[in-house]
Amino acid sequence: MDPEEELGIKIPQEGEYDTIAGYIFFRLGTIPPKGTCIHHDQFELEILQSNDRVVEKVKIISTPLQKIQKPEKR
Repeated sequence: MDPEEELGIKIPQEGEYDTIAGYIFFRLGTIPPKGTCIHHDQFELEILQSNDRVVEKVKIISTPLQKIQKPEKR
């Protein structure tokens, strides 16, 4: 399963990582505890299960960008 394809999101490639867990470690600099949330423009990640060495389970929620509406001219 490719979460980017399934959810229509793009996980940033800013560092040396190939997995969602790698992205999480890159963003936070550590393995986060259960309940930690990471917010991005296109998605949110919630850590559901982890231990001292690995992120085991993550919930990914797609958050589509909202279009900015221009005020109507009168």
